[in-house]
Amino acid sequence: MNSLWLVRFVDRLTPADRSLRRAKVKSKGTKPELVVRQLLFSMGYRYRLHAVAF
Repeated sequence: MNSLWLVRFVDRLTPADRSLRRAKVKSKGTKPELVVRQLLFSMGYRYRLHAVAF
């Protein structure tokens, strides 16, 4: 195995702090979100999820 894969990093967060930070990450593509998107699409609305504004 390449020695670069064995490089360890220093974790500056405690396990409790890491857990709180990860708990705040919201999921995407949830069932309610997909239902709304399908409804809007069936009604003729077209949009882009990740549009880049100019």
